Amino acid sequence: MDTINILKDKIKSLMSDFTEIQNVEIDLDSKGEFSLYRVIEPALLGYIFDKILGFKVYYRIFEKINYIINFQYKDTFGFVTHRKLSYTLGIEDKYKEEIIDILLKANLLLEKLFFEFAKVALKSDNYMLSNEIEHYKNRLAYFKVQVKDKITIVDKMNSGEIEHVKIAKHKNGATYHYLINDVLREITYNAEAYIDIAYSYIEHILTLLAAFCKYEKPFDKVIKMGWLSKFDLVLGQGNEEKRIKENLNNFKQVYRNRLTHGMFSNEQKLFITIDGLGNYPFYIGNQLKGFKQDKFINIDTFNQFDKLLTEFDNLCEEKFELVKMLIDSEISIHLDIDKYKKALQSKAEMESFIDYISYIQDNQLNMDW
Repeated sequence: MDTINILKDKIKSLMSDFTEIQNVEIDLDSKGEFSLYRVIEPALLGYIFDKILGFKVYYRIFEKINYIINFQYKDTFGFVTHRKLSYTLGIEDKYKEEIIDILLKANLLLEKLFFEFAKVALKSDNYMLSNEIEHYKNRLAYFKVQVKDKITIVDKMNSGEIEHVKIAKHKNGATYHYLINDVLREITYNAEAYIDIAYSYIEHILTLLAAFCKYEKPFDKVIKMGWLSKFDLVLGQGNEEKRIKENLNNFKQVYRNRLTHGMFSNEQKLFITIDGLGNYPFYIGNQLKGFKQDKFINIDTFNQFDKLLTEFDNLCEEKFELVKMLIDSEISIHLDIDKYKKALQSKAEMESFIDYISYIQDNQLNMDW
């Protein structure tokens, strides 16, 4: 017997004392009601009763209720309800802990079962890729605003318009003047965060676009590829593509990697003993070599990277206009791209498809899962 059926049988055995009942009126007042939110997700419990135990689970019985499942447990009756504002088990007090313990164990078995489903899905490329585009864009926008605001302050300080930013009061009553070096330091922190997230954003976009390219199956091989290989697979190796890729890689090696590996691997920041000088900091790594000139990220450097990221976005837009519309809509991407065959015929078809999927998703959200 395969692992999937073994796990299903274990869940059935674990919950063998649950029996389906129909047309039985349960005295709700005689039952205690206990929240199940910390025990098992509502959709998963419905799945167990419906698809594993074989109960007939009716969803959306009436407004504001997703499902009600009545059952017999040993010598008593009980129920599980998932309503808009509650998700509860109704059972006599003496069985509460016993049933909750069973549901916790069932949840663990179900997780193992889903791992087996995932293995099958991976082999057959039958799954969806989570689209987190908005998550990345929001983070990038936040840190970009932080950098731009601080640049404005630096400009005012350099012009003599202001000497310092607001005075910060400490617990001991002392005051602190926010001077230009403090602002430059904050620009560096926020710029490094922006650059760090940008490369995660780049790889996320490339992975989603790769689903629409010719790749060696299964797709999880593509997922495990480095971002440079994904870049070549998705965007090709023309002169403009190579220029953007090389510039992105150069920025990554210096401005993202210099804080990785504890600064001892790629960077190899060492204090070299120099006679007549002492121990002096020096970089002998692959990317950073020699003296480190500047403790702050130069404002021009940040602007150069921001411009480069825009060039990357424009390149993706140019080569995958309709697919990029789909990704920007935040709709998760299924690896069976035949599902998008009609939508990929024109802008109007893609807009219609996005509107349809958005409508379906909005209705699902209204089900309060």
